[in-house]
Amino acid sequence: FFPVAKAASSEWLRFFTRLEGSPEWCDGNIHEHNHNTLTHYTLADAQRMMTDPTWTRAIFVRNPKERLLSAFLDKVLAHKRHFRNSECPRYEKRGGSLD
Repeated sequence: FFPVAKAASSEWLRFFTRLEGSPEWCDGNIHEHNHNTLTHYTLADAQRMMTDPTWTRAIFVRNPKERLLSAFLDKVLAHKRHFRNSECPRYEKRGGSLD
């Protein structure tokens, strides 16, 4: 499984980890565990996996509008101080308000 960010990848990792019978499925941050991604393989091995007709491939995506809203709510509104101080200082200098 090679996760796609912001497309329920944590839940899919948790699901597949649980299917394997690993107790790590219920740990706090599932991304901290040793899951192989395409970057763990050579280019030749990755291409072989992605083109081998005997492998099952699928992709899980989200509605782009829901994904944008989710990212905005998570990264901007949930972290207003960080956004204000680091990501967009010009916005406040021009009189913008996040409150």
